[in-house]
Amino acid sequence: MKTVASLPEFREFAIGNILFKKIAEIAENKNFKNWIFAFMYSNNSSQKMAKRNNTKIIRKYALYGKEITQ
Repeated sequence: MKTVASLPEFREFAIGNILFKKIAEIAENKNFKNWIFAFMYSNNSSQKMAKRNNTKIIRKYALYGKEITQ
């Protein structure tokens, strides 16, 4: 699962978490043993969702940037 987002006024309804659980259910019904919920920002609500659903970290990445001036 790559990107989950909801408008701020709907976050209290846990729509992302409902979607996460539905995708997990579909994957299980199709005999998937593992799937990846990837590319989360640190301290983002997606990490809270991952923890609530007993996921585990398999890899960490760092994103670096540099402003280029002319």
